[in-house]
Order: sequence, then C-alpha cells, then structure tokens
Amino acid sequence: RKFFLGSSDFDMFLDWLDYLPDFYSALDSCKEKAIYGRLLAAGVKESDFIGTLRGQYRRQLIEQVELGFASTAEDCVSGALSFYPPGQRVDMLMNRLMKLSETLLEVVHAEETALPVYLDRNFKSDADRKALVRDIVHELRDSELKHRHFILLTRWFTDSSHPLLKEWRGYYVDQGALLATRAFVKEYNAARVHFRENHSRVVKRFYEMWNDFERGGESFNVSGITFS
Repeated sequence: RKFFLGSSDFDMFLDWLDYLPDFYSALDSCKEKAIYGRLLAAGVKESDFIGTLRGQYRRQLIEQVELGFASTAEDCVSGALSFYPPGQRVDMLMNRLMKLSETLLEVVHAEETALPVYLDRNFKSDADRKALVRDIVHELRDSELKHRHFILLTRWFTDSSHPLLKEWRGYYVDQGALLATRAFVKEYNAARVHFRENHSRVVKRFYEMWNDFERGGESFNVSGITFS
C-alpha cells in the first residue's frame, strides 16, 4: 500500500501531524503550571517526584519530544527526508515517530501512575478538584491555538453529554459576561467545524483509501490517480 502513496498523500498526512506538536507543548505548559506548580505550592518537593517525573529529567524528555516533532516535520518538507519517494519516506517517518512516541509514553505512564497519588494526598475536597480542573482549562485557554488544543484535549469523550465534558466546556467558554461568552461559544463552534474539515477528514480519507486498496481488484484513487 505505501508504494502507491503520492506526494499529495504525504502532504495531507503532514497537515494532520502539524496539529500535534503545538498541542503537546501547550499541554505540557498547562501541566507544569496547573498541576506541578500547584503541588509544589502545596509543599511537595521536586525531590519527592521519582524517576521520570523529576523536574529536570521530565522537562528534558518533553523538550526532546517537542524538538523531535518539529525537526521531523521540517525534514519531511525540506530536509533529509524530502528527497525520498513518498513510500520510502513513510518507513523513515514512522521509525522517527515511534521513537518519539516511546519517549512521550514514558512520561505519560509515569504521570498516570504517580500524579493521582500526589493529587489525592494534597487536594482532598471536591472544591480542590474543581479548582484544579478549572486552572488546567484556563491555562489551555490562554494558549495561542486555544480552540484547537481544547478540542484535542476533549476528543476522548465519546458521549457529548458526559457531565465531566460539560463541566470542562463550562470552564472553557465562560468569559464572565453573557455577551462575551456567547461570542466565544460562536468562535469555538466555528473552530470545531474547521477541525473536522481539516484534521478529522484526513483520518477518514486515509481510511477510505485503505478500504479501496483492500478490496483488491476494484479501482482505487491515490493522489488523483486511479488504479485498477
């Protein structure tokens, strides 16, 4: 399948990938300020965090991932990878992304294991939990690509009426004044449409192309060329 990929298919994938580095960077900034910062202010010491979560090592790993994504995308567009045929670039790109994902998942796994323990130990009340969630959402709302980042943050919700999603959206869109909130909601909803058309559609398109290819003898279209 990969040898039927054309340059436009690869460009389409890079458009999809372009959403992720800024999101990881913004999310990391949120965690540092709203979670780690709050824990340190509550009396937790950097030395209390073990292994991957130790401040300097944690930040080095995240920076490694962020720089890795940026350099990979640049190499695909105008650097070392840009000189290879699209099918060959796929293997090289996936090898790089796999290594970056392993580093990222090392941090994520450590946080999933340890952070709930620290948070439960230091913030026991429901009011504390709500304040933490509100701070995280507001930190993300201060990022340059706020709507895109919030959409990515909440994509794991499969139920649009989930109480937690409603709570998060409430914190996100609340601008204090009614008219300002309405204007912000309109802007956010327009961003959701743009996201579906310019990010989600890429996954759908590749899925359709894969299904066409898997049907074997039937014709399929790649990069505007029909094969049969």
